[in-house]
Amino acid sequence: MMDVSGIKSVDLFGGAIVTKIPSSFIDGSVFRQTPDNQEVYVDLKEGSDLSLIIEILEREACSDEESAIVHFNAIAYDNDVPEGSMRVLSNELVSTETVPNLNSHVVYLLSGIQEAYKWGRKTVLPPGQTSIVVVIVAVIRLTAQATDLVISLNVPVILQTSSLTTIMKDSEIVCIALKKVEEVLKALTIQDYSLFS
Repeated sequence: MMDVSGIKSVDLFGGAIVTKIPSSFIDGSVFRQTPDNQEVYVDLKEGSDLSLIIEILEREACSDEESAIVHFNAIAYDNDVPEGSMRVLSNELVSTETVPNLNSHVVYLLSGIQEAYKWGRKTVLPPGQTSIVVVIVAVIRLTAQATDLVISLNVPVILQTSSLTTIMKDSEIVCIALKKVEEVLKALTIQDYSLFS
């Protein structure tokens, strides 16, 4: 279902979870097979390589504050990003006003950057340019279900510099990406907790 604001409602995991995402995002399973514990959406807007992933994962044995960092590092590991080629920009507890349907759960929201690697190799670009990915990670900690519900948004960016330090937490691209994930969180409702058993 789509509305005029450029946002559409989506049923996740057979309707056990509902939320809203940008209307230009489509189901990634049209392009590739996705694991049963993931819902993947890709942005069809021209020139955009954004991807949104909602994952059901086993709860990490770490503090709530560290949970988003642990999942951010796991994403980097899965993408073969070498140590030292990533940086956390912010990691904050989300207020209950931002997540009205999740106020009984702890939610952390992280922004970070990782050098873009594919298949273990750095993207080849002209001298003076660097390919990075702005990664936004939200972790909803479902204690009773021993689950971390993880939402990640990946935003590929080409920098006209070789330094990761040029992207700051208040950079426009980071702020826009954070807002997209905050909108997903604000609308997210878990309708059937048996999904996690």
